[in-house]
Amino acid sequence: ISTESGIPDYRGPSSASRRASPMTFQTFTRDPSARRRYWARSHLGWQLVGRAAPNRGHRAVAALQDAGLLTGVITQNVDGLHQVAGARDVTDLHGRLDRVRCLDCGGLSGRKELQARLTAANGSWHAGAARINPDGDVDLPDSALDGFRTVDCTDCAGVLKPDVVFFGEPVPPERVARSYELLAQSRSLLVLGSSLTVMSGHRF
Repeated sequence: ISTESGIPDYRGPSSASRRASPMTFQTFTRDPSARRRYWARSHLGWQLVGRAAPNRGHRAVAALQDAGLLTGVITQNVDGLHQVAGARDVTDLHGRLDRVRCLDCGGLSGRKELQARLTAANGSWHAGAARINPDGDVDLPDSALDGFRTVDCTDCAGVLKPDVVFFGEPVPPERVARSYELLAQSRSLLVLGSSLTVMSGHRF
């Protein structure tokens, strides 16, 4: 549903030219060089995702909700565009890219704050990217990573991760429970823009 906003999908036509595999939770947590690569690519990608605007699809969902026709909204997208379009009480099944969580202390902070810290830490680092990937990063050769520095949690110096569910990571149980609650209150489930290939959405 966000492809018209310039954010590619994982399994539709706009994902066909993707060259890199999505980051997995296991790789992110175990490999410092992979984390550095991810944050460099994500640092550039956020400059594009952070400016994305809702499209007609997002506005249509908000209009259905305003008309009293929706029990709730569950999204697998991590761009927050449903909320920007006016949808309320959205269950972000896979989290939000505009938030950052510390894997050590659990602290939550805003992506804009992290973006400013990364920019300050990498004042002399320059790389360009023309195309964004579905998970908010960009394709970037390893040769372009030279000089890029990551930053740690300001509270405990722990490892920072975007507050999204990576491949290989379970969806938080409270989000699953909330989704089942919405289904229990509903007569139908309207699916928009999802292949339902991933079990986190397919099970509903």
